Amino acid sequence: LGYRKQSAGHAGKWIFRHTNELTGTYAKETIGTADDLTTANGLDILSYTQALALIARKSNADPAEVSVQEALDNWAAWKSKTASSDKQRTDYANTAKRLGKAFGKLTLASLRANHIRKWRDDFLEGYDDARPRMATANRSLATLKAALNMAANENEYDGKRVWDTVSKFKSEASFGARMIMLTDQQESEVIAAARADLSTLLTAMQMTGARYGELRQVLSDDLNGLNLLIRKGKTGSRVITLSDTKAAWFAKQAEGKAPTQPLLCRNDGSQWPDGGQIK
Repeated sequence: LGYRKQSAGHAGKWIFRHTNELTGTYAKETIGTADDLTTANGLDILSYTQALALIARKSNADPAEVSVQEALDNWAAWKSKTASSDKQRTDYANTAKRLGKAFGKLTLASLRANHIRKWRDDFLEGYDDARPRMATANRSLATLKAALNMAANENEYDGKRVWDTVSKFKSEASFGARMIMLTDQQESEVIAAARADLSTLLTAMQMTGARYGELRQVLSDDLNGLNLLIRKGKTGSRVITLSDTKAAWFAKQAEGKAPTQPLLCRNDGSQWPDGGQIK
């Protein structure tokens, strides 16, 4: 177990160095961030003891003995590396804990298809109209399968992947959030009826097609003529090319703002928070 020091203001990294049994050469793997600046959470931020325990499991664990909960926790840690906010990281960790409760100490080898089917079907218990719960069950099943496949691949598990035999509820029998496609006129009416700061944000979304989570992080300095830089998006950073009319509208939003201020801010001048558009 090694520690790689980072530049000032950045936490160090825990490095796992091990020998490749086939070639005899060393391999290195970054297993997490040290708890230099943030309290350890046992997932992506690790104390020395937690890092040591993790490499002990990696070195000695039987792939078949990897538990469902471990698979989900590792999935949450992996997703957290690309999360856009602390809230999103917390959501991933909570999802792993919530989904894992039903499986106790079951492992990749001891898990059976009927365990997963019962867990999936339990989502529908106590509801007169089960269709919304079917959509929730489908999303949860997709997450569980992703975590189990990731654990099986990383640990070279060669046993039967029973989770592949469990299917989701058919789409025609389930539905999630209702989606309505608005006409241009309806979009204009929604924007006009919204609070001033939300109206501005919705207009920017309409003009660019960018997501809320992308636009809330755009700074005044990210506007350069006809180009609008999206620093952090679902697929990474990108530049949106604006028409003259749209560029002029965005330039008006940047008037009087420092380069590091949000280009699209709330009425009090603060940045829109993660999830703030639904509150």
